[in-house]
Amino acid sequence: MNLLKQTAIKNGILIWLLLGSYFLLLDMLGLSDFAYLKIVNILIIMIGVNLTLRHFAKKDDNYGVLFGKGIKTAFIGVALALLSLVFYFEVLLGGVDISQYSTTIIPTTSLSQYVLALFAEGLATAVIVVFVLLQYWKNYAENKRKLSKESI
Repeated sequence: MNLLKQTAIKNGILIWLLLGSYFLLLDMLGLSDFAYLKIVNILIIMIGVNLTLRHFAKKDDNYGVLFGKGIKTAFIGVALALLSLVFYFEVLLGGVDISQYSTTIIPTTSLSQYVLALFAEGLATAVIVVFVLLQYWKNYAENKRKLSKESI
């Protein structure tokens, strides 16, 4: 089975690519110090998760299954982005002082603490995004069923 044909994996990789591109662009433009620009993370995760949920909502309206697929998509994207971040700091920047980059809610002094804090923030964002989008797709499916019953 080709892994890239699996929707959750494909969209998780899309999240990773978009997050990586966005943060590299911010770094090149010298805007990486502005924490409020990280709000775009939510939009990027929403794009990938929405693509997954849209794909599966048409086939399966089981709330638990859709929740799992949405979380899987976001988890893949966040995990790959964090692995790339570690590579960026350790290999490309040569192990810089992380305190100048730390913009998490939790104060961090090491790269491992920073990555753990970002992982927690990423998963919290993912859970919120998945719940919001699940409500949208649940209402979409209900309205579609209601319209099909009225047309009969």
